Order: sequence, then structure tokens, then C-alpha cells
Amino acid sequence: MVLYRILLRYVPMITFPIAFVAGIIGYNVERTISNVETPSIPSILEEKLKRKDDQKISYSEPPVLERNLSPPLKKDY
Repeated sequence: MVLYRILLRYVPMITFPIAFVAGIIGYNVERTISNVETPSIPSILEEKLKRKDDQKISYSEPPVLERNLSPPLKKDY
């Protein structure tokens, strides 16, 4: 009965360090066995510049705000 109470009291203090060490060992073993590297993901800025280069829009049309102007707002050049 006394041994049972001692085990109930001290098992969490013994179990955590054992589990911690087992986790560290398992993590390192798995890291050395599996030689998988995560591919690098291009940054948002790189993707934006790539899309900008791919589009290469030519602006031969007038800007949107100057397309459908009412007659009083039109500039006479």
C-alpha cells in the first residue's frame, strides 16, 4: 500500500523526463534516417514579379477613368 502511494505520487515526475529523452532520440533518429528536404517556396515578392513579367501588358488604351468621360469633363487639346 505504501509502495502504491509512492508510485502514484512520483510517476509523473519520472515519466516526463523519460518521455522527453525518448522523444529527442526519436526525433534525431528520424531526421538522420529520412533524408527528405522541404522544397523552398518562392516568396510573395518573387511570385508578384514573375506574374508582372509574364503579363507584359501594353497600355495602348487610355486609362479607365479617361475612357467614358462626360462632355463637360473632356479636355480639349
